[in-house]
Amino acid sequence: MIKFNSEIGNFEVPTDYSELTFEKFSLLQSFKDDEANFLRVLTGAELFQLSIVDFSEIEPYIEFLKSDPAEEIAENNSIEFENNTYSIASDIGSYSWEQKIFFSRSISAGNILKCVSIYLQPLIDGIFDVEKVDLLCDKLKNNSFESVFSTYKYLEKRFVSIVKMESLKLKSSYTSEQIQAGIKSFDQLAEFNTVDLIAGGDVLKYDAVLKIDYNTIFNKLLKLNLTTIFEEKYNSILQSKK
Repeated sequence: MIKFNSEIGNFEVPTDYSELTFEKFSLLQSFKDDEANFLRVLTGAELFQLSIVDFSEIEPYIEFLKSDPAEEIAENNSIEFENNTYSIASDIGSYSWEQKIFFSRSISAGNILKCVSIYLQPLIDGIFDVEKVDLLCDKLKNNSFESVFSTYKYLEKRFVSIVKMESLKLKSSYTSEQIQAGIKSFDQLAEFNTVDLIAGGDVLKYDAVLKIDYNTIFNKLLKLNLTTIFEEKYNSILQSKK
């Protein structure tokens, strides 16, 4: 932080992302086209104080805000929260399938706080509880933007790897007959299709299935996919010999 003195009060200006809370960074983004309120949020000073401040004196110190955080902030699997340090595993597939599902929804919505909270919350409380995630988001917004974004970046990179692996290993194609019959109508159910499949259609097993680690779910889906491919080829070979 750098301090400025004015005739009617003093104020501070952050000089890098580590000196901004996540909440303040978000507010600055919403006021980036409103110079007066942008400066008010940035400095914590009142508008009447800022009216006599020469913005050109402040501008050199906030050049960092013109940069892309994704390029400036390095990924980090550790995050400090309420005087404790929590580390997220390098293999996020070792966490529950439920977390992966909620992370997928949150990253699609651009909700960085929720993405981080989904994997941080069970490290704090011992077990994943989606109802506590939003409560954690409300607290985590007071962390530095740099700490939250660096962990988000770490998670995003590993999530992208999972998505690519799914696309490569679990990809299935539909026959023209299946498409004509309307198989794509099941797409609207998204991950529910897989939950129901793994649970064997038993709704009483849904919660238990969601708590299984993602890696186990992936291997099960991979086995089902490979089995289907094998059976189709095997039946084709048998038919060709008749």
